[in-house]
Amino acid sequence: MREIEEYGPWIEHDGKGCPVIGMYVQDEWETFMTGEIRQSEGVVHKIHIEGWDWTYFGSARGTTGRVLRYRIRQTLAFQCLLRIVQTPAPLPVEERA
Repeated sequence: MREIEEYGPWIEHDGKGCPVIGMYVQDEWETFMTGEIRQSEGVVHKIHIEGWDWTYFGSARGTTGRVLRYRIRQTLAFQCLLRIVQTPAPLPVEERA
């Protein structure tokens, strides 16, 4: 797993679908059979979103796991902008004659 600074805050998931298709995320999910909590990370593809919708979790036609919380990986550009905002460099003052 990557360092925490590369990700935004943890977001508790409500089980009502996948709000992060196409994004690189780190997530924690619960397995149906054992209740074990596991972590994974990667790009969320449309074909792998069963665990984001809890409608049929645990049923015969349901999924084997459900996403409990997730955090979105921040891009390098976003990290740079965040650093600039958090620690702005002082601008030189020009004196006019």
